[in-house]
Amino acid sequence: MAGIIADRHDRRIVLISTQVVAMVQALALGALVLSGTVTLTAIGALATVLGLANAFDITTRHALAADLVPRADLPSAIAL
Repeated sequence: MAGIIADRHDRRIVLISTQVVAMVQALALGALVLSGTVTLTAIGALATVLGLANAFDITTRHALAADLVPRADLPSAIAL
């Protein structure tokens, strides 16, 4: 699913979107911790959101690297 979205949509926009989702997730976790209302369910839900965002982020980053870097340097670019 993430590969399909990375191939069919603007990769830069997908990367920005995944980073925004990760930022909102981190802010939500910080707000829960500061307010003292953290529960195991909330942590599980936030971890799920972050995992989904990372699945799309990593797939899209690899696809974008293939567009930006010459084929000979691609393994090094993905490793970075």
